[in-house]
Amino acid sequence: MLLRWAIGNTIYITITEDDVEQILHIIQDKENGMSRQMFVAALGKTTSGKAEDVLIKLLDDDEVVVQALEALCRMKSKKSIEKILTLINHPKALVKKEAQKVLKKLS
Repeated sequence: MLLRWAIGNTIYITITEDDVEQILHIIQDKENGMSRQMFVAALGKTTSGKAEDVLIKLLDDDEVVVQALEALCRMKSKKSIEKILTLINHPKALVKKEAQKVLKKLS
């Protein structure tokens, strides 16, 4: 897992719009587990509408929800606000706190 996370970290640093399609396949495969976190975070550095849609869906994935929130915030995704509002009552305090922080920045 550490190697995959390190690769994800490298992608985070070097991502381009041309990388989005390949990254979408990686992050949607749950077998990649928590190593998807840096790939998810990297998508926030793009302007891809398709990436934005996938990130919104990932708000239901507890392994990457915090990174999806951060990425959507970085994208300034107004489209995600409705879904993020549902996370204000999330059972995990970290998710709740991050959702509130992102909503404040997007409003």
